[in-house]
Amino acid sequence: MAARIRTAHPLASVPIDSDLAVIFETEDLLLATVTRLQDLAECSKDFPLVVAYLTGLLEQRLFGKASDCIRHRG
Repeated sequence: MAARIRTAHPLASVPIDSDLAVIFETEDLLLATVTRLQDLAECSKDFPLVVAYLTGLLEQRLFGKASDCIRHRG
């Protein structure tokens, strides 16, 4: 099952022997700064799924979680 999950993840589209794969393996993207996420998205432009994934992380970082937005409305 883990193998199926791994192949479905956007980062799986990056070749395992690439510099990007090493970065994604060694860095915690959930703790990355806005600047770092932007830089990684720029370096990943050949992998649209990775760019979309990093953009989602970036937007979460910039705008907060959806649950936070809902909580502050009321």
